[in-house]
Amino acid sequence: DLTMSIVSIDDFTGRFFMSVNDYNTQQIQDVISEFEKDILVNTIGIELYNDFLADFNAGSGAPTQERWVDFLNGKLYSPSQSRTTIEYKGCLDSLVPMIYGRIMRNNLYTTDLGFVQGETNGATAATITQMKNKADSAWNEGLKKRKELFVFLNEYDDLYTDFEYYYRFYNHRATLITKGLRS
Repeated sequence: DLTMSIVSIDDFTGRFFMSVNDYNTQQIQDVISEFEKDILVNTIGIELYNDFLADFNAGSGAPTQERWVDFLNGKLYSPSQSRTTIEYKGCLDSLVPMIYGRIMRNNLYTTDLGFVQGETNGATAATITQMKNKADSAWNEGLKKRKELFVFLNEYDDLYTDFEYYYRFYNHRATLITKGLRS
């Protein structure tokens, strides 16, 4: 498994903000690491995941090979069949909302009072439906951004050779994954 997680609690900002305290920081980071691995393996396949992981760990938490730096951090590129420049924002762009969605959907993140929604006169308990809708919205946003990752990896199939095979072989499975958090 990852020596260090790619995604940290600090990556959850804005709409994906999670308040943490001394009591739940390690628990949430452990869940992030678990979901991160699951999502990456189901996105790029075990071979590429292990290759990325080896490079990430060799760099003490930062990839050393250019292809993995681009995978993690993103890159501007022009597809071979287009005059358009595309900005691939890196794998965190899809990982953060997907992990956030899973954490929320599985009720793994709560305050001492449970889920709450902010209001001007304090906070009231959020309904289960509100939390599931927020979780599904985050998950679906991550799936849309994951398509950008697929396009990027396919464009550089000479650098990510195992991905083309994985994507074709598991295309039916990828379709199932994109149907959301229906577990």
